[in-house]
Amino acid sequence: MTTQAVRKALDTDETISLSNGDRIRVPKWSVRKAITMSSTIAKIVERFFRQLEKKGTGDNVSIADFVAAIPSMLTDNLSDLTYVVVESLTLNTGEQQLSEDKLLDDLVLDDFVEIIGAILDRNFGEDAMGKWKRVMKKIPILNQGPTTD
Repeated sequence: MTTQAVRKALDTDETISLSNGDRIRVPKWSVRKAITMSSTIAKIVERFFRQLEKKGTGDNVSIADFVAAIPSMLTDNLSDLTYVVVESLTLNTGEQQLSEDKLLDDLVLDDFVEIIGAILDRNFGEDAMGKWKRVMKKIPILNQGPTTD
């Protein structure tokens, strides 16, 4: 049995290893935390794409534009990104695995990106998105076929 299968069967928190050897648990959000975190993440995404829209529309936005926007996206959203990471890694017991200062001063960028990826995967992974798709299919107004006018 794979580690992932065992983790799924036991529903234990995912753990990631940082470059300094520390291990961080990535818990699933509670409903309250999911609403707060999703709202903050939506603001971050909106700001990022608004910045990209200034570069052009459709085919006018290149991969280079996208990559060039990442440093300013990190800078413009630093407080929100820090909030999402620190709060997401705070355990249900209230134990804070990373403080804001430790996150910003002690972590390398690769670890920061790894943590963000793990948080999003754990809370917006295929399982969660599949459940939302099933819910959306059950809402009659959203599940209407194409209309003919």
